[in-house]
Amino acid sequence: MTRARPLPFAIEIGTAHANWLPVEVRLGTHRERISASGVTATEPVSALLQLGSLALLGRDDTAAVQLWCEPSGFWLVAEMQHHRVDLELTFTESMFPGRPHASRDATERAIASCTLGRVPFALVIWRSVRRAERLLREAWQAGQWRHEFPARELEALGCALSERGALRRT
Repeated sequence: MTRARPLPFAIEIGTAHANWLPVEVRLGTHRERISASGVTATEPVSALLQLGSLALLGRDDTAAVQLWCEPSGFWLVAEMQHHRVDLELTFTESMFPGRPHASRDATERAIASCTLGRVPFALVIWRSVRRAERLLREAWQAGQWRHEFPARELEALGCALSERGALRRT
């Protein structure tokens, strides 16, 4: 029996506390543990789901998710071309919440990168948010995370993945 090779991209979302969300991002062999701020208007979980949905549209595009660490931050940048997604994790020493990725600053530097297919990319995001759903809902209800769980975005991404045969029926 052959084992499937692990995907070069993984993301794990932890338990939010005091409006900080622990996120672990793996690109290739690089792992980065990030505490993303929840005080920004750009909610990272919803933004991840939107990025996954964008990848499934099939258009060539570039988009990014902001993981703000006050004052520094990370960008998870996805460049979508043909049937693949080129991912890059970058770090900047001075990030402003809600700032579009197009307005990069001089301190930004690439940390890690990888390439994978559009469907596997979206599936990694969907699975990670599904695993964290209960924790995110509980944190919001307890006042530990200021953003309500993005149930519609999760459902929309799940439907798009189902249409592509990426989700098994249980």
